Amino acid sequence: MRLFLDFDGVVCDSVGEAQVASHRAYCQKVLGSSADELSEDDRARFISYRPFIRNGEDFVLLQQLIREGIQLSSQADFDRELLRAGAATMQRYRDAIYSVREQMLAEDRAGWLALNRIYPHVRAVIDRPAGDDRCFILSTKKAQYINEILNGEGVRWPATRIISTEGREKVTLIEQTAGGDNEIHFVEDQPDHFPSPGERPAALHCVLATWGYIQPQWLESSAYTTIGPQEFADFLDRLLSR
Repeated sequence: MRLFLDFDGVVCDSVGEAQVASHRAYCQKVLGSSADELSEDDRARFISYRPFIRNGEDFVLLQQLIREGIQLSSQADFDRELLRAGAATMQRYRDAIYSVREQMLAEDRAGWLALNRIYPHVRAVIDRPAGDDRCFILSTKKAQYINEILNGEGVRWPATRIISTEGREKVTLIEQTAGGDNEIHFVEDQPDHFPSPGERPAALHCVLATWGYIQPQWLESSAYTTIGPQEFADFLDRLLSR
């Protein structure tokens, strides 16, 4: 058995940090101005659009779209804007948000950590998978930041079992890490990271975390199973007791 947990939206509620860091990145690094105060409407739109995000640089694009008044109603809407932005712009946005995060960590580590909170129902049980060599964290987030957040909450999860995709497909990394294991569980809150049923390895069980940054219609899909916060502890017990 192997278990892979996404980080943002599964282990950690990081939307507050993403909003602050991406706003500063867009204002300071892209526009070259000071970061103005976000309106309540802009904050609400950012949170409502959070399910469309796959990578850190996407947050900066999201700030641009909100500032320009562009409405998004689906993943396809966001992906169209992503394509329009182009690879060079998205690399610039990636550099911008990581530069801001480094600055936030250096200047106010406690404040940065306070914006990244492990979900209470996950914190209550996370020490068990942290101590099990069969369990991994798999995220588009830099492993350095994941380590900072876990250590900040007293979670001792070995760095060797924290995998940052760095542009690679999650399913590819799962297959490489799990080897020939005949039972693999992947808990995620963005179903775009799940391979389609026809392309999915037989051993891979895809699980959507309902407490994450999800769209209601995703709960209706039969392409994966779902798990709620009240079920998470029992889910771990079933897997890790084998």
